[in-house]
Amino acid sequence: MSAPIRINGFTNEVLSWKAWLDTVDLASASPEQIAALEEMN
Repeated sequence: MSAPIRINGFTNEVLSWKAWLDTVDLASASPEQIAALEEMN
């Protein structure tokens, strides 16, 4: 990998963070959650 990019608060470096929301299994997703996913595509 080339040198890290650090410009105006942006970086291409790996960030160490943890998600603060649980993931939703597609098989148990609500119709509203499915609709939101479909809108993203």
